[in-house]
Amino acid sequence: MRNQRVFLKSFNQDENNYDQDQHMMAADTQVMTKHSVGVLKQEINSFIQCILTCILKFYHIRLSRTDIKRDLLVNMVTNLIVKDEIYFILFSMYSELNAENIKKMTAVQANKAALDKFLSFEVLNVNKEFRIDPAVRKIYPVKEQEVENFKRAEQEEDLRLCMQPYCHVIDRMRRLEEIESPMIKLEHIYKCCTEEIQVALDSFWQYHEIPHKKLQVDVDNLQAIIVYLLSRLGDFPTILTHLSLIENFLPEAVQLSNRAFYLALMQSSCEYIVNQYENIEKMEEEMKQAEGTGKKAPAKVENKSMSNIERIKQKQNAERSRTGQGSSGMHSTLSGTET
Repeated sequence: MRNQRVFLKSFNQDENNYDQDQHMMAADTQVMTKHSVGVLKQEINSFIQCILTCILKFYHIRLSRTDIKRDLLVNMVTNLIVKDEIYFILFSMYSELNAENIKKMTAVQANKAALDKFLSFEVLNVNKEFRIDPAVRKIYPVKEQEVENFKRAEQEEDLRLCMQPYCHVIDRMRRLEEIESPMIKLEHIYKCCTEEIQVALDSFWQYHEIPHKKLQVDVDNLQAIIVYLLSRLGDFPTILTHLSLIENFLPEAVQLSNRAFYLALMQSSCEYIVNQYENIEKMEEEMKQAEGTGKKAPAKVENKSMSNIERIKQKQNAERSRTGQGSSGMHSTLSGTET
C-alpha cells in the first residue's frame, strides 16, 4: 500500500535547485500519501458498514442510527477488521502522513533543557498541589495516625517522584502501543487521564491533611498535566499516529461522547508540544551565534531532578550519621542512580 516515490534526475544543478527539487518531491509525496490514506479509510469504513448491514439484516435487528447498540456492533466489526496486517498498513501510512510532526515531537521529547525551560510544571501553570513535589507537601501537616508510616515511606518515595513525577501514568500511556482496537485505545486514554492521574495524586497525598477540593483537577490543570506527561514519553512520538487512528475509526456516537473530549485534550496537547519545536530551534540558534561571536552562551537549564536526588542523598547520609547506622539497601539504590 506504500506509494513509490519518483526521483527526477537532473545534471549540473546548483545546490539551491537541488534543494528545491527535493522539497517539491517531498511535498508531492505528502499529497499522495494523504490521498491514499483517505481512500483506504473510506474503503475500510465502507466495508465495516457493509458487514454491519449484513448482520442486522440476517438477524432481523432494527436499530436507529443513534442507538448505542449500533455503535457497539460497529466497534465489534471494526476490531475484527482493523488488526494484524491491516492495522500495520494503517499504522505505517498514518505515521508517514504525520512524519513531520513526529520528527518535531521526537526532537522536543529528547531535549531535556527545552523540557525544563518550556514544558515544566511552573511554565505550564500547574497548581502546586498537582506537581507531585515533596517540597510542596511540607506545607500541609501529616495525619497523626500516619506519622510513622510516612517516615518509613518518605525517602524512597521522594527519590522516585523527583526522578519523574507521574511516572506510573507515563508508563501506562506507553501501553497504548500494545492495543490495536481504536475504541479500546480511546478507553485506555480515558482511564489514564482520569483514574490514573487521580490515583497518583491520592497516593502522593495519602499521609497528609489536605482539603479534598485541593485535589480535584479542573480542565485547565488537566490540559497542562497531559502536556507535561506527553512531553515526557521519551521514545514514543508515534502517539500522534495512535491519536489519528482513534479519530478516524470511531463510531459516530462515540465521537460525541465524553470519551472523545479526552481525545481532543490529547490532540491539542500534542499540537502544543510540536509547536515548541520552534522554540528549540531559536534556543539552539542563539547558542550557535553566541559561540561564533565569542559571547557567553545562555546558561544551561538546571536539571532539577538530579539536584533533588542529591538533596535527598545528603539528607539520608546526615540521618545515618546522626543515628550511627551503616549502609542500607536504600543507600545502595541511591548509589545506583549516580551518573
